Amino acid sequence: MAARFSKRLVWNDGNYADKVFHGMLDRNADSYCSMIRGMVKYNASAKAFELYNEMQDKHMKVSVEAYNSLIQGALDIRESYTEKWKLMELLLKQMKVEGVKPNLETFNIVLNAQKRMGGIGRKLSLQTVSEMVALGIEPSLGTYAHLIAIFYKPTLPPNDMLYDIMDEVDGKHFTIHDSADMRFFLDAMSVCERLRDLDLAHRVNNLLNTGENYKLLGNQVMKAAFYSKLFSLICQLDTPENIMKFYKEYIPSNLVPSAYCILDLLHAVEMYSMLDRLPNLWRDTQEFGHRYRQQLIDQFLYLMAKDTQSAELQEKFAEVALDIVDAVNESARRRDQLQWSSTSLGHVVILCLRAKNIDRAWDVMQIYPTKHKVPSTEVIDMFLNACIKVQDANKALGLVQVIVRCGLTTYPAYVEKIKSSFPLSGEEVERLEDIIKNEALYA
Repeated sequence: MAARFSKRLVWNDGNYADKVFHGMLDRNADSYCSMIRGMVKYNASAKAFELYNEMQDKHMKVSVEAYNSLIQGALDIRESYTEKWKLMELLLKQMKVEGVKPNLETFNIVLNAQKRMGGIGRKLSLQTVSEMVALGIEPSLGTYAHLIAIFYKPTLPPNDMLYDIMDEVDGKHFTIHDSADMRFFLDAMSVCERLRDLDLAHRVNNLLNTGENYKLLGNQVMKAAFYSKLFSLICQLDTPENIMKFYKEYIPSNLVPSAYCILDLLHAVEMYSMLDRLPNLWRDTQEFGHRYRQQLIDQFLYLMAKDTQSAELQEKFAEVALDIVDAVNESARRRDQLQWSSTSLGHVVILCLRAKNIDRAWDVMQIYPTKHKVPSTEVIDMFLNACIKVQDANKALGLVQVIVRCGLTTYPAYVEKIKSSFPLSGEEVERLEDIIKNEALYA
C-alpha cells in the first residue's frame, strides 16, 4: 500500500488572489487583511508581514483576525523562542495601541505557540490565561487542551495543572470554537492514565457526559482512544463490580475494545478471580474481531487452566479450549497464523481432562510431535492417570509413542507404570516393545 503524505500548503507568487489584489486600484484595509490571513495560511508568513508593514505605513487598521494570523505566523519568521515571543508581544502591544481587542482565538493561538517554547512557554502561559480572564474572555476547552500540552510533556514531572483545570470546568457546558477543543478530553484522559488517577479520570468522563459536551470528543479514533484509556484505568484500579458495570454499559456501544483492552480486562479477571466470566468474554472477544489474536488465546487458556473449577464451569472451559483449537487450525489459511506453544497445548489437554473428555485430550496430545513441541511432566502424568482411571491402555501406549517422538528420555518410567497399571495383552506388550525399539529413530 502506498504511503500517504499530508500536502504542505504553499503560497505561489502570482496566484489568482495575488493578481486580484495587485490589480485593485483602491486597496483598503479589508483587502490587506484578507491577503495577510491567506498568506499565513499558505505558509508565506514573511510576505504577510510585508503587507502588515505597508498597512502600518498607511495607518490602516488591522483586524483582530489578521492580527491572529500574524501572531501565528511569528513562529515561522523567527528562530529562537525568545525572538518568537518578542515579535508576538510586539503584535499584542500594537493591538492595544490600535484599540483592537483580542478574542478567544487570539489567546488560543498564543497558547498554542507557547507549547513550543519550553520553560519560557510554561511561565508565559499562566500570564496569558490571567490576562484572558481579566478581559472577560471565557476559556474554551481548546484553551485547557493547550495548557495540558504545555504542562504535561513526557520529560516533565507530574503536576497539578489538570486538577486545577477540572476545578474550573466541572459541570460546565461547552460548545466548539476551534479544532483544539476536540483535543481536550483525549489529552486529559491521557494525563489521568499517566498519573494513574482513577478519580480524576471519572471527573473527566463526567464532564464529557455533561450536557452536549460529548460532541467535543472528536472522531471515532479519538473516541476509541479515550474510552480505551479509561477502561484500562478501571481494569487496573477499580473494583470488580465497577469493572463489569463499565463493561456492560460502555462496551460495545462506546468502545469496541482492542486486543490490548481485552488483555487489561483479563488481567482484572485474574486479579479478582472472576474466572466464571471467561466463557462469555471469549464469545465477546470473537464478536469484537479478535478470534485469531495470539496473546489473547494464550491468556484465555492460561486463566482457564490455572485452577480447578466446578464441573459445570470445567465443561464450558473445555468448549472454549476446543474452539481455540479450531481457531488455530482455521488460521492456517490466514497470513497471521496462530502458533502452538508447549504451554498452550498443555492447557488444552488439562482442560479437556478436567472436563472428563479424554478423547479430545488425546487428539491434542498428538499435536505435540507434529509441531515439534514437548509436553510437560504435569501434562504427561495427568493424561496417563486419566488413562489408568478409565483403563484405556490404547491411549496410554499412544502416550509413550508421543513421549518418544518428542525426544524425551523419561519414557522408561512411564513404561513401567503402564505395565504395572494395565493387564496388557500380548499384542499390546509387543506394540509397547516396538515403540521402545523405534526410540532411536526420534533421538
